[in-house]
Amino acid sequence: MSRNTAIAKALIPSTSNTSGSEVSSSRVISLKTNEKQMFKNLGSVFSDKTKVLSELIQNARRAGAGNISITHISNINGNVADHILTIEDNGKGIVDFQKLLIHSESGWDDATVQAENPFGVGWLSCLFASTEVTIESRGQQCKMVTSEVLEMKPVQVEISNFIGNTRITLRGFALDCSETKKALDVITKGFPVPVEFNGVNLERPHALDNLQNVREFAVGKGTLYGENSSTEFSTHCDLYFQGLPVKSGTETFQYTGPKNIIHLNDSFKVRMPDRDNLLDPAEAMQRIQLAIKKVWAQYLQELKADIPAEQFVSHFKQIQFAGQLELLNGVAWLPRHALIKYSEYPTLSPYPDTSTLESNLHLDDIVQNKQVVVVNLFDAKEDFEYLIKTVSYCKDWVVLNHDLHEDHWIYKHGLDVSKSNIRVDLGVIKADSRFSFDYTEGDIKLVDNFTVHIGDHAILFTDENVAIGDRYDNVTLIMTTACPAVIEQICTFTDEWDSYIEDRRDNERMALTNLYNVLSGEKPEVTFQKALINHYFHYKTNCEDLAVASFIKNGGISCVPLAELLENFCKSVGVNVETKAMEDFIEKLKPQPFNFN
Repeated sequence: MSRNTAIAKALIPSTSNTSGSEVSSSRVISLKTNEKQMFKNLGSVFSDKTKVLSELIQNARRAGAGNISITHISNINGNVADHILTIEDNGKGIVDFQKLLIHSESGWDDATVQAENPFGVGWLSCLFASTEVTIESRGQQCKMVTSEVLEMKPVQVEISNFIGNTRITLRGFALDCSETKKALDVITKGFPVPVEFNGVNLERPHALDNLQNVREFAVGKGTLYGENSSTEFSTHCDLYFQGLPVKSGTETFQYTGPKNIIHLNDSFKVRMPDRDNLLDPAEAMQRIQLAIKKVWAQYLQELKADIPAEQFVSHFKQIQFAGQLELLNGVAWLPRHALIKYSEYPTLSPYPDTSTLESNLHLDDIVQNKQVVVVNLFDAKEDFEYLIKTVSYCKDWVVLNHDLHEDHWIYKHGLDVSKSNIRVDLGVIKADSRFSFDYTEGDIKLVDNFTVHIGDHAILFTDENVAIGDRYDNVTLIMTTACPAVIEQICTFTDEWDSYIEDRRDNERMALTNLYNVLSGEKPEVTFQKALINHYFHYKTNCEDLAVASFIKNGGISCVPLAELLENFCKSVGVNVETKAMEDFIEKLKPQPFNFN
């Protein structure tokens, strides 16, 4: 015996049978099935009782049915045992009933198998959705009791008196009438074969025969949402596969807005046994989205040739979605939906400070400097972002808010702030200080005016404020007025959950206002009086008619009743003052109403 063989025999333990005697370690195993248990376990697979409806109408369609009739009868007491569902179709019928009870054997002809890939297990859902199933087709019939079939008991096939193609009756059906109707409304929404329920035809609004402007996609057939609009489109889809609704499997929420309607071709695969989810959903949706964009591209190319240029650029959102921006290159109109204007003082707050233009812009207006269009704003130096936005707000400049094709004329005739020389010239500096509040810090300069240079433009400001620099590290507030909104150009005032905290904003604005007033030369007693008012001391009842002298030094404050201070002063200089005279003097000190302005 070789050394390797000896090692192998030592490592592979001998096995023993139940009697303890050794058996050979070499044996053969193969895949086997516990048929009875397997069929019983299918009850968990077919737990959604509505799926049997999909299976039944799908089988009717594959059998070539032109009409499907479904009836639901319930006893008045509503017991499940009294629910009877019957489905009848005019298809070619069932030749071999045995095929219905063979797992993974569909019974369809080769052409159907090749085209639709039936799994051969769906029909068994009938057994788990009812207590008894009767099948009548082509002069034959059989009755299957669910409990007996699952015990593998034989089913008798007999001669039938039924005049028709196929009729299937489910007794003890799991759904009541309203549940059945609700499920059928969803299942048949895009179904190609007319379906009648309790004598009333179901609507089927997404069936191809009922859709308008059906288009050919690389992935099937359907309609584009928004082709009759200039601005609307949808990336979402109602998908159908072999006439039944199917999910992409990529949805993270229930979208209820407008959608494209697409009936997928047989190049897609679905999960068994319910067939209501696509296999490889991410890849499938990528194919579908690409197909939608290609159809949009074709539609927009045709549209450009058919309508006026200004009207065509109004389709900008659709052009952008389809990736067809080059279609705008030779058009003399700039789409308003690609532009914004600052309609409010620009800040970092969540409240909107921009709006869309009311009309498209023509090339001539830009070339003749009737309208300045800022381009590449977000590629400009970050230090000047809010400077440029503030200039745009004050001078009614508009900003290109969406990229256009690199060869579009706007990049030649617009104001490219990413390439322009930008500087700020300050007028007379009245005060210069450092500030550090609860949420913001930086430098502040009070000036009588400042001039902003952007390329060939020079703009003088005498009543506006702006922030320049890195708001996280080295920011400067340039202020010509006391308006504190500039503090919102350097801080978002949001918490760790990105919630906007107005109290934080208001406190910082108040702090900036106070600092501005101090730097502007406000008298100390006025500053002190504002502080008292801001803390509502004038509403505290125990302070009514209070007259005190306050002393502030080294960050501390002390207060002494004025009467006591005067009395001690008089004593220190040897002057006797009557109490009544002192009270009259203090009474005359009562303040006039304070004007915050």
